[in-house]
Amino acid sequence: MWEDEDTREEEMQSKGFYIFNYILFFVFSMTPYRVFVFQGLQGKSIAYSRFLLWALAMVLLSCGYLATKERQRTYFGVLISLVVPFEIYTLLAYRRFFPAFSKISIAISVILSVFYLVWIWIRPRPENRKKKTVVISRIRSSLFYTRNILALVLLPFMITVCVRLLNYGSVFLSPRVSAVTARSNENEEAEAHMDMILKLQQSEWEKLSSTEKLDVLQTVVNIEKTATLGVPHEIYVRAGVLDEENGGYYRHSEHSIMINIEELENGSARDALTIAMHECQHAYQWCLAELYESIDPQYRDLRLLSTARDYSENLNDYQQAGDDYESYFAYFDQIVEQDAWRFGAATANWYLDMIDEYLGAEQSE
Repeated sequence: MWEDEDTREEEMQSKGFYIFNYILFFVFSMTPYRVFVFQGLQGKSIAYSRFLLWALAMVLLSCGYLATKERQRTYFGVLISLVVPFEIYTLLAYRRFFPAFSKISIAISVILSVFYLVWIWIRPRPENRKKKTVVISRIRSSLFYTRNILALVLLPFMITVCVRLLNYGSVFLSPRVSAVTARSNENEEAEAHMDMILKLQQSEWEKLSSTEKLDVLQTVVNIEKTATLGVPHEIYVRAGVLDEENGGYYRHSEHSIMINIEELENGSARDALTIAMHECQHAYQWCLAELYESIDPQYRDLRLLSTARDYSENLNDYQQAGDDYESYFAYFDQIVEQDAWRFGAATANWYLDMIDEYLGAEQSE
């Protein structure tokens, strides 16, 4: 339905009021965006990332100020100018999680913008208008409609990110290799997946994409959870943005391992494998704790169940690592953490030693 002229006139704003509304709405929008969506850019500090978001906002404000005519300075126009910096920043911050989607969004934006710019600039100049006036008008139109194209094309990407955040609480990468539930069999032995395990060589690891690295780690987790640990459920390996000091975590309610994507992308194969095996051991510990708690209380003091009892007590009173010295060492002193660190390091060494032996045997043949 078209707006009537009275409604449009009521919505029209002076340039000063337009700028005031834009800054006011942006400041208010920053709070929910910072809480629910904002994350630092890859390889950049939080301070730099926030500065870039504000810089984008000021650039779009300038474009809106220069490009909009009086009849276009409405609350809807403010909304369009307001959403674009958030869309661009979201694309920059989350593009590694949706590489194909982000490339398609950028390509469509560029193609549509170029087509529009070509169309508007190749049109013949009206004979009754001065060249300078036409050029200024076309520059303003170029800015105005390019902004609108960005707002429209980047909106699905931002909606996708927000939906993932609402559903899962975070955005993460997943491997193409499926998590398994099957019990140990010959297909889950390390030798049967040697082509994948050989990618743990550092020289090969550095050539892999993030998704390919997750494929390798999911394969190893599948092997360990079936052939070694006997965990009865799937363990999903994922990668997401975590605090710098947090290499990863295991969430039992989701049966998932989350690895810090910075560690995955920039760390060594040994470190990534150690983290995955560390968290895999936590899955095993949770299973033993659940087993212990399901047993009739009169049998819980059996020596056979001592390890399961220790895990159950520790997990029910788990201490997160804090910033202070006392909580930091309390975290590392827990039996579940000591056991997981030992298992993670030992298992990672076993796989890397197996690779060396395999390659050595091949060379001697």
